[in-house]
Amino acid sequence: MARFTAITSRGLGKVLEQELKDKKFKVLSTKGDSVIFEANWKEMYRAHLQVKIATRIILPILDFPAYDAEELYNNIMKHDFTKYIKPSQTLSVVSTLSDSLPFNNSHFISQRVKDAVVDQFMDKYNKRPSVDSKDPSLKLMVRLKNNACSVALDLTGKSLSYRGYREDGALAAMREHLASGLIAHTGWQGEEVLIDPMCGSGTLLIEAACQLRNRVKDRDFVFKHFVNFDHEKYEELLDNPPIKRRETPLLYGYDQDPRALDAARSNAKRAGVTDLIEFKQQSLNDLLVSVDKTPEGVVVMNPPYGKRIGHIEELAGTYKLIGDFIKKRPGNFKSWVLSGEPSLTQYLKLRSSMKIPVFNGDIDCRWICYQKKADS
Repeated sequence: MARFTAITSRGLGKVLEQELKDKKFKVLSTKGDSVIFEANWKEMYRAHLQVKIATRIILPILDFPAYDAEELYNNIMKHDFTKYIKPSQTLSVVSTLSDSLPFNNSHFISQRVKDAVVDQFMDKYNKRPSVDSKDPSLKLMVRLKNNACSVALDLTGKSLSYRGYREDGALAAMREHLASGLIAHTGWQGEEVLIDPMCGSGTLLIEAACQLRNRVKDRDFVFKHFVNFDHEKYEELLDNPPIKRRETPLLYGYDQDPRALDAARSNAKRAGVTDLIEFKQQSLNDLLVSVDKTPEGVVVMNPPYGKRIGHIEELAGTYKLIGDFIKKRPGNFKSWVLSGEPSLTQYLKLRSSMKIPVFNGDIDCRWICYQKKADS
């Protein structure tokens, strides 16, 4: 059994841990945005196909101190990299460096690691793999901090956040794994309705629907280039059980922009979840007047907060409308709002019951819950 590390965005480590446990993986520990789990290689394949909150999965292989270039080279040589790929294949090395004198250049670190790996192939085969930074067969991730060096194999390649359904996207659409992680934080599991009154290109609702569908999709993962890749075991994981289609939607998305809704419908179609989601063109003002009488459920929304869309001084009115929508909605609902600008949430005129720090790209945000009881 090997120990793999699943990586996600800051603020999603705990829900990633729970997702791995729910999918029957043996979790060993969680630290920040990384979750270490133990599995065989077929289970690692399954993690790539089923886990929605991770961005990538890596295999840590080396940890050692490095105070000069020779020590770095010699320690890399202790691990046999020829067992992963053939000399006719390709490799790349990506390095990060901090507080590790005399090293002052991450490119030098990558070059020295690459030299050691290439020399192994030359010694064994008298041939060496070429370098391909875009689509390598073997990708090494090297981190040197305070002269402590860690080396891992990137098993994923292109981020797991990329699902392949979002060819159309509204401006500043959130990444898919973040949407999946935010839905997990709400506790929604498909037993009640889910409403996004500002759905944009539909990412939050589509990710929620995909969790119910639980489909897997083949991709060109880096591990498929390894010489030990078991194609037969991988193919077994691609066999999807038949899926019962719903007669009525479970998720509802509204937006005032018809272009965003066109994108949302196209994305949902490519994701195979159109029967689970109903999209309708309505503004928040419209929804305040025509709100449905669904007795309970969850509301999620990712309104603009003046970082990528809109200006802070122009968004106060929008947040007042959001507050009115939450307060006036009938029934027993939890409402979750992603906020990247604390000064705007004051206009909601609501008291939060929970605030979860998360990052939307490089923006420090809060996933804020507002609890409304039926009699309030």
